[in-house]
Amino acid sequence: MAKLNIGAGTDIRKDFINLDIRNLEGIDLVADIRTCTLPMKFDYIVCQHLLEYIPRASMVPVLTKLKDALSPSGILEIRVTDWSLVSKYLYLNMLSGEQGISHEMALSLLYGRQANSYDIRYSGFTADYLQGVLNTVGFRLLTIVIEDFDIIVTVTT
Repeated sequence: MAKLNIGAGTDIRKDFINLDIRNLEGIDLVADIRTCTLPMKFDYIVCQHLLEYIPRASMVPVLTKLKDALSPSGILEIRVTDWSLVSKYLYLNMLSGEQGISHEMALSLLYGRQANSYDIRYSGFTADYLQGVLNTVGFRLLTIVIEDFDIIVTVTT
């Protein structure tokens, strides 16, 4: 079973090809997903907090590339920050005097930690917006889960 972990960063997964734009320890393929050619078809592709770092103009082309890289019964798992939840908690913090999520944590969730030039978020998602983008590309939704501040979807072609 061929598996790909795109935007792996330090989340190196055994039995996956770990791809990242940075040459970090454990990365098997150093490439920019926007411009690279994927080497084969994959049965499973995972993108954890990758789409937020893709400029909106490149979103549909990247998702189309991932769709094309899936085997006929392949699954794509996407995890993104749920901006509606972050916004809700910021509003509740304002009402309650900063109890719960801190303002700095919220800024990191919305805009990235900005620790390096690749750690700046260009896009934000709600569950409806993510589903709309995935539908535009022609994916079929399998599951959607909200966990902590994340939206986790699995789709297939």
